[in-house]
Amino acid sequence: MIRFEELQMKLAESAKKFLEFHNIQVFIEQFSLERESRLSFSLGGRDFSHLYQSSASFTYDVSQTEMSFYEDDMFESEPEYHTTTELTFNIDFPALSRYPDIEGLIRELEEEYPDIEPVLVLRKVFSPLTILNEYELAYTYEIDIEGHLDIQFIDEIFKEHKEILNFIYDKTIDYIDFSWQSED
Repeated sequence: MIRFEELQMKLAESAKKFLEFHNIQVFIEQFSLERESRLSFSLGGRDFSHLYQSSASFTYDVSQTEMSFYEDDMFESEPEYHTTTELTFNIDFPALSRYPDIEGLIRELEEEYPDIEPVLVLRKVFSPLTILNEYELAYTYEIDIEGHLDIQFIDEIFKEHKEILNFIYDKTIDYIDFSWQSED
């Protein structure tokens, strides 16, 4: 089984090839010792690309965490644990006072990338002058953690993530200027 730290480092190396990498956070649940890793990055290399933040996270449950410390051949019988983990991507849209047709944007994204099943989350931010909508897009991949980690597969995931960020950037960048200038 691939160790938690090994998967974390392979994901970070792959992310650095395609995105502007920011940091890694590790969360350990105090009682169950489940471990979660969250990697943060942004689009990079374009105007306002710092506004297009995203993260990838995965979790090892307690049995996966425990099993990743041992060699597979140490056990006489097959251990019982999940052999996959979910790699979840979250994309934070910039906070704007006006947005394009966000549902239309998600439909276009689904047509362009049929393998992902995006989930859109809306948060309302109340300020004294206006109400801002903050959108977050989430989608997930299954990663096999039992055998050898397929680096090409991981690279393809991050390459596609960069393409998705560019797609969102291209569809919303004009609204950043419009939203900020309308405030002035």
